[in-house]
Amino acid sequence: MTLVHVGIHTFRDDDEIERGEKRRDEIERAIYESKISIIIFLKNYTSSTWSLNELVKIMEHRKFSKHIVLPIFYDVNPSQVKEQTGSFAEAFARHEESFKSDMDTVQRWRAALREVADLGGMLLEDRDMRRNSTRQESPDLAKRSRLWQKDAFDALREKIGTKIIKCLTIDLQRLLKEKYGKTIANQKNPLLMSNEVDIEIDAFANMQRLKLVQLDYVKLKGDYKDFPKSLIWLSWYGFA
Repeated sequence: MTLVHVGIHTFRDDDEIERGEKRRDEIERAIYESKISIIIFLKNYTSSTWSLNELVKIMEHRKFSKHIVLPIFYDVNPSQVKEQTGSFAEAFARHEESFKSDMDTVQRWRAALREVADLGGMLLEDRDMRRNSTRQESPDLAKRSRLWQKDAFDALREKIGTKIIKCLTIDLQRLLKEKYGKTIANQKNPLLMSNEVDIEIDAFANMQRLKLVQLDYVKLKGDYKDFPKSLIWLSWYGFA
């Protein structure tokens, strides 16, 4: 695994707990000894009480430490996680039937889901679905927590970013392809056309809660003192 090769030890509860060990204790120990938890939300995530119990432990640990929690929403909208709708609602209907005598546990699961959804995170889903889900938040770019592609680009160029924004993704090469068709595809250097685009770093100055940034073929100009210090994940590819 690449992370291991660079000295980062990773843990998954399905491959590092030996049979016969106390599974619950081992998982809890792994959570408290880790610096980062990456939680991948799938449509069937809440079907597993193990996953829900782990989430509660992770969020409790975060409250009393510098533990970093990075949610990834795979084909699931954060609002679905927060409000427990769709497949999440179906799973909780079954849990409430099974845990009639322990509804406090069910409420802890619900509270943990609401809390983690508010952190923001990466959305991995169909591009059209992604655009629609983010635009449902607000037609005003400055009032959205997640900005993608042209919306993110416009927010930076116009310097209208606010502390509400937590996640921002731009692939400038793709944007140029969408605008100019095959023109950029024929360029040997994908940065040639992006040289005309100036993104000033002070455009990030008001994004005080920005957590995740992905920049592909984006050139920044200015003083990096204005670059967000709240980041927990940065991918910057194809810059000069």
